[in-house]
Amino acid sequence: MRKLLLDIQSKYKDNWDGAGAKQPNDLAIRRADIALDTIGTLKMEASKVVPSVESGIGICFTNTEGRYADLEIFNDGDACLSMFLNGVEFLIEGVAPLGVALTRWHMCQAINKINLFMHGLLDPALQQTAA
Repeated sequence: MRKLLLDIQSKYKDNWDGAGAKQPNDLAIRRADIALDTIGTLKMEASKVVPSVESGIGICFTNTEGRYADLEIFNDGDACLSMFLNGVEFLIEGVAPLGVALTRWHMCQAINKINLFMHGLLDPALQQTAA
């Protein structure tokens, strides 16, 4: 996966989208590599790995049940988790608390949340029941 990340970095230069997106930098590549390693350890598979229009790397997941999730790892070192159920926003949150440096532990927690969501174990009905 490291080669895929380096290929993305070399192919997508600054303003690759015509709207000012920055080329994924070394920090985003290193953190995406850690995320992809964790994803592989959990026997998960990303649908695609792409440059992010927010400047960084996006790791995307889809399934046939209308679930979509992505983990965006930004050039500044932060990351964001987004989940959608049948095209409706389910959850968007930072991977690490505001003002806290992103760690491998935060990344593992986010990926585990994606895994639960993609398998239908984290959905709006369950969230309401738990509240």
